[in-house]
Amino acid sequence: MKHVGITSTLIVLLLVAIMFPFDTVAQHIINYKPSSYVELTDKPFFYSIGKTLRYGRTISESSPVLFKGAFFKGDLVYVCVSPDNKKAAIVSGSKLYLVQTTGQVRLLLEKVCGQFYKIRQKEAGEVFYDYDSLQWDVESKSIYIVRDKKKVPTAQHCWRSPDVALVRIDIDSPTKIVEVIKDFNSLNYFFIGNDTICFNYALDNGDVIWKCSRNGDVSPVISHQNGQMVLENGIVTQGNPFLSYNPNVYESAIWLSNYGFSLKRSANDISDFFSKSDSKKPIFKIQGAHTFKGNYTNGILQNGCKVLPGGRYALLNVVYHNCKGQLLVDGLTGKYRELPAKTRVYLNLNSLNYEHFKFDIGPTTKPEFVPAYDENI
Repeated sequence: MKHVGITSTLIVLLLVAIMFPFDTVAQHIINYKPSSYVELTDKPFFYSIGKTLRYGRTISESSPVLFKGAFFKGDLVYVCVSPDNKKAAIVSGSKLYLVQTTGQVRLLLEKVCGQFYKIRQKEAGEVFYDYDSLQWDVESKSIYIVRDKKKVPTAQHCWRSPDVALVRIDIDSPTKIVEVIKDFNSLNYFFIGNDTICFNYALDNGDVIWKCSRNGDVSPVISHQNGQMVLENGIVTQGNPFLSYNPNVYESAIWLSNYGFSLKRSANDISDFFSKSDSKKPIFKIQGAHTFKGNYTNGILQNGCKVLPGGRYALLNVVYHNCKGQLLVDGLTGKYRELPAKTRVYLNLNSLNYEHFKFDIGPTTKPEFVPAYDENI
């Protein structure tokens, strides 16, 4: 019985270590004093509280619901807002929906999944769509997404199957799926004008090149300079590139730095949170902690942080803190209030509305959204 008790204790300690990997006692906002103010942004925006998607200028549980996920497996696993901020492509329950601010909801696709699902699934022959590849066009009229099949990747086609394709769904005719580019063995793509799509492509020998498709005619890129792309088939494209940032990957530093918010680590494992209104006096101080591996953390995650339209309010996605959910910080007054747990804000970060966009393509480079400066997040 003694051994059983020791084993049970060890199991409990192991579970605690897995569920609470940080020193949650030490990690907290010093002199934590949340307020109960109500923000009002310059423009409305999409946000969710739990499984409900909403739209407004204030984050509130009493605002109208545009979309609600099912009780079982109905989480909003992916939300991509259109550049005009009037529509959103939503993945919930492995299905892709189109939601408009007017309240209209359409089911666009079934069998929609992300990278992890594709890697784990080994059954062959079933068509699915990769939401990690989803992008809107610059005019918010079409959605682009990669269509693939459940097949074990071959050496010749790397991580995707031979019949993978980039397809388009036009908002005016959402039941029609248009195949745009075949053999789309690509991880990154962007648009030039209304007729050109450029994408990186993995060759059989493992090298990566860039190709462009202009009205369906695909050709490798020979050179690019000052927005001009010269293709192997003699076509020359001209124009500013357009692409959107995947909202499911790290973007906290990108949003915060763009609007003057910053985290700076000082002495005694303390992180100071500043706004552009006062770069010398922090809004609050965070007593940081260390993981069991010795890594420093302040509890502000590298994904999920957003700055609301107008640049005044910053939503911080925090974990293992002395607050109950997310934090909404007023960069002008220094006040901050608690938001319900699992509150998320969705904005379209693209190459037109973000000034620190870096365009560079090559064997090991790609178009990037970069922070104005490094942040300790």
